[in-house]
Amino acid sequence: MGWTIDPTGLYDLIHRYTREAPGLPLYVTENGAAYDDKPDPEGNVHDPERIAYLRGHLSAVRRAITDGADVRGYYLWSLMDNFEWAYGYGKRFGAVYVDYATLARTPKSSARWYGEAARTGTLPRRRTPEPRGNRGRGRGAACHGGVPRLGGSRLGGTRRGASAGCGRPSVRPPLPRAK
Repeated sequence: MGWTIDPTGLYDLIHRYTREAPGLPLYVTENGAAYDDKPDPEGNVHDPERIAYLRGHLSAVRRAITDGADVRGYYLWSLMDNFEWAYGYGKRFGAVYVDYATLARTPKSSARWYGEAARTGTLPRRRTPEPRGNRGRGRGAACHGGVPRLGGSRLGGTRRGASAGCGRPSVRPPLPRAK
């Protein structure tokens, strides 16, 4: 899209709000990027750029929390490719690819990566493998239909990895445990 991607901007913004409103819990909302995602001949959608984006931004959130910010949630934009007011259907922000002609949904590599991050509370170093036999049917991603999530009462709490219930379009990121 021609936008500069710099996760340190997110870190700096979190700390600015932490200084300006001490004690106010923060939530990062609608954080994501659009890439030219297309299915391969087997029907899988690989989006390594989005994985790099997520790794960088979740690392920035983790670092902000380690440095004292009270960040309680991170909401990826967007669960699925959708209509964007400024760009119509031309830009794909979703972790789940939508074939607009058939409305078939296919979790992208980033959905599986994000799901692994949510399940394990870590930022996976390797690419998450594609499920066998996906063929564009939307199977194999975390939480019934590609909705990765990390439950628990608070980020970094002891319930990391507990299910918050399927169907939520948001995720609490993998972050350090409270000391």
